[in-house]
Amino acid sequence: MLYDDVICTLKHFSSLKQRSLAEKGVRMKIIGIVLAVVGVGFAVWGYQLSGSIGSEVTQAVTGADTDRVMTYYILGAVAFVVGIYLFRKN
Repeated sequence: MLYDDVICTLKHFSSLKQRSLAEKGVRMKIIGIVLAVVGVGFAVWGYQLSGSIGSEVTQAVTGADTDRVMTYYILGAVAFVVGIYLFRKN
């Protein structure tokens, strides 16, 4: 009788652990999708900033994009890559 109770309890904890791992996988996929979307948003925002008058003047004088534009490009790329990694991980 006691043996059956122990086995039943162990099975219950095992099923809770599996459910918890499945929920964690779903959360990671959601976080991955959100990061990928945010990454694309940063890249688009950087692209729009590169067309601003101040950025075009800096680009004409120095021949390079402004630090702000490059920061948005880099943030966008990193967020997108991490998001895709988290989405595909499990």
